[in-house]
Amino acid sequence: MNRKIALSIVVGFGIFLCPSPGQADISDTNLAREPATNVSSTFSPGFGPERAIDGKINTSWFTAVGDAVNQGGSPFFEIILLGDAKVTELRMFGDRQFNGFDFIAGVFQLFDSTGAELFTSGEVDLPFPTRDITLAIPNVSGVRRVRFTATADESSSPGFAELEVIGQYAAPSVAVPSFDLHPDVFDVVVDPSTAPEEPVEAFFKAFIKPPPGMNAIDITSLTLFVSGTNLGTAESFTIDDNLLEVLFPLNLTNVSAILGIDVVKVKEVDLNRNRIVVVSSAAPTETTYLSELTVFGTLIDGESFSGIDAVRVIPGTPPDTTPPIIEDVMVSPNVLWPQNHRMVPVTVEVSVSDDSDDVPACQIITVSSNESVKRRPDWKITGDLMVDLRAERSRKGSGRVYMIGIQCTDSSGNNAIETVTVTVPHDQGKRKFKKFKSMWKKYHRRK
Repeated sequence: MNRKIALSIVVGFGIFLCPSPGQADISDTNLAREPATNVSSTFSPGFGPERAIDGKINTSWFTAVGDAVNQGGSPFFEIILLGDAKVTELRMFGDRQFNGFDFIAGVFQLFDSTGAELFTSGEVDLPFPTRDITLAIPNVSGVRRVRFTATADESSSPGFAELEVIGQYAAPSVAVPSFDLHPDVFDVVVDPSTAPEEPVEAFFKAFIKPPPGMNAIDITSLTLFVSGTNLGTAESFTIDDNLLEVLFPLNLTNVSAILGIDVVKVKEVDLNRNRIVVVSSAAPTETTYLSELTVFGTLIDGESFSGIDAVRVIPGTPPDTTPPIIEDVMVSPNVLWPQNHRMVPVTVEVSVSDDSDDVPACQIITVSSNESVKRRPDWKITGDLMVDLRAERSRKGSGRVYMIGIQCTDSSGNNAIETVTVTVPHDQGKRKFKKFKSMWKKYHRRK
């Protein structure tokens, strides 16, 4: 990347798309400082999404290499607000760090807590050279998520410097939660595939930093809520330097309550990523966000505090049931001659494709012959695609044919089988010539 030198700081933003734009209230603030983010990808930890909401115009978020519209990708950046908000303005600042790594156009959207779209800008060009833009929003209320999806860009890993969401939270108490609660997003992956025999215990793991003036040791209880439903109290929590690490147990009943679907089993728990995988036949078809996940804490004196996160529901990968396609099988040599009773090494080459596995595993699984084998073995599998065959055939038959069965298996265990043949001819045509010669001599003797 070549460093971009900003010659001047942008003074104003002049693009207003709405015919009757909303007016920013004097109390409106940038709501994009505390919330969680959800992005299509990240170039590296040093260029993460937090850089696009840190209030610094000279730091930028960039996508991973290849996650660009010009390379067939669909890069996006999403902000998950702490609660329902009225949004009056969106401001985007283009990248100042490097030349030639900009988004050129995109769509801005606002969603409520159920995922319903409240506003869309349609495709918007980001003006050259700064790519800075301000969009006036017609006082849209109930906003929980703000999303930018690129439709044109340059380079293999484009990015931008800052995305600001100007507005007000519906309830002032939501804007600044008492707890600094991490992680920002709790992921629930709904997998439609077969459940394991034994269910797994699920937990929500939270790190809580009490607000100034409150000591963690004074907390007597912590309770977990999702969309106002009480999901139980913390099983245990530890305190280290006034930071609490808390575990909330999640059973099938309250996980089903979170998702609003019938969960069969909890399949996997990853506390490091704060992610659980559950099994349900009613798996969603796209990623959605539920209402807030809230932790309430009670102090010794009875005072309560709370912290808010987002719950993200992600569709699991449907089970792969499609077998590989064996396009061609070649064998070398495919004819054994002379028939000198010796073992001959034979190699098989397979051309195979699969919709989910780039390199399915192929191997010889069976070898058979159209002639009976009486005493010694006439074949021996020596490798995945290698076999020794005996150059031998019966005197009475028309020649021996070896049938080699090839099986290709993808990473999901789906199989495809094909058969290839190797022949040991009875002769190379001399027998037919001798028979014709004998018949010709008999004919002329009769004359």
